[in-house]
Amino acid sequence: MSLKSQDIAVREVRAFLDMHSVGLHQDAPGWLVARALASTIHTRVLAAAITKDEQRRKHHEETATAKLARLVKDATRNLAAFYACGELFDMLVDDALPIPDELSRFAKSVISGDRRPPRKPGRKANLGRDSIICECVMIAAQHVQPTYQDNATKVTAVEVVSWCLPDYGVRLESAGIAGIWKKYRFERKASITKGTN
Repeated sequence: MSLKSQDIAVREVRAFLDMHSVGLHQDAPGWLVARALASTIHTRVLAAAITKDEQRRKHHEETATAKLARLVKDATRNLAAFYACGELFDMLVDDALPIPDELSRFAKSVISGDRRPPRKPGRKANLGRDSIICECVMIAAQHVQPTYQDNATKVTAVEVVSWCLPDYGVRLESAGIAGIWKKYRFERKASITKGTN
């Protein structure tokens, strides 16, 4: 029996959420949110290091770079993001994976005392939640169309994620998930464009 693309997408999104759903909730301790944020990037760096397919490797590297750029940017005003950078550094060192330049610069600035943790916690729940939701959309988009387009009757990745999230205590309509995805894609394009100049 063959599984439909949407069934495969649902299964993979649920598997990801099983591992990372703690970052979706506001009541999670800060260190746990930091670990969940770091894990999403660590997973991409690890996948890029072990994949043999050049196109998938490039995709994982670009995704990790975009997520890391956002995380380091958020670390100036968000305590969970600040600690997630340290957690990610530890994870990469433990697995003998290469440390991205941006993360190395961040660590150097912390060690030298030029960068300190932000005073206010910031919006740790939304940062973790949004990052996890975007990762879910990317996972589902490997099997179905990413977002709704005019006259589309097929299931989209945003819909797949909206089906899965209620099982993990998050009630978001497809429009809300699409808004988070759109914001993420805009920030990712901006960071990629900024990096090429």
